[in-house]
Amino acid sequence: MKTDILALGVFPPGMMAALAERFTIHHFVPYPLPDGALSPDVAGRIRALATEANRGASRDLIARLPRLEIIA
Repeated sequence: MKTDILALGVFPPGMMAALAERFTIHHFVPYPLPDGALSPDVAGRIRALATEANRGASRDLIARLPRLEIIA
């Protein structure tokens, strides 16, 4: 079973392909996330967050990811 990660923003296709080989990716370009975009079940499985440098992650989003271990 692959680790679930959340990817926020636009990333090079090669990077997304490499991540997809190793992880289950939940990818969203709009941020903040639209209401209901990330179900509680999925949010509970996210262990990593990949984000563009100019987007970061809000305190609210981090709080919704109880298993989050790293933001990169």
